[in-house]
Amino acid sequence: MTVWRLVRRHYVTSAAHAYSGIGAAIRGGRWNSRGVPLAYASSTEALALLEYLVHVPLTLLPADLAFYPATISDDDVHLGTKPPEDWNAFPHTNATVAFGDAFVREANHLAIRVPSAVIPFAWNVLINPAHRRFRSIDFGEPIPYAIDPRIRPSLQSDADQ
Repeated sequence: MTVWRLVRRHYVTSAAHAYSGIGAAIRGGRWNSRGVPLAYASSTEALALLEYLVHVPLTLLPADLAFYPATISDDDVHLGTKPPEDWNAFPHTNATVAFGDAFVREANHLAIRVPSAVIPFAWNVLINPAHRRFRSIDFGEPIPYAIDPRIRPSLQSDADQ
């Protein structure tokens, strides 16, 4: 299975580093608490873009983005665990954080598939960078990406046009 992360190149030293979980450990997220490294990836490039866009104000979109692909053996991606009932609540709940923290702590699987809160019938993949099989991931070369200008809001008022 190939998964994708959209990351600012400024913060990444290598493709493997893009999956280190450092950013999530600093801020915490839907599936992890602060201090718990966890890499969030998406099943497609389009979903990775949408997941990125919901976390950054459109007026502050950076110009140094790249998609970082990673290929994980299908045997290393756990598909069957049911997330908490309120997995898609906004803001996220303690139940999803506890779910992700337990996934990292128990280290039974390298990666686990979870639904996307942005598109509930699409899949994100959580990757445990501390798992013993993390080095088995095939990290691809980054693919620079410039956000289509049509996604950015017009900073001019109608009177200026």
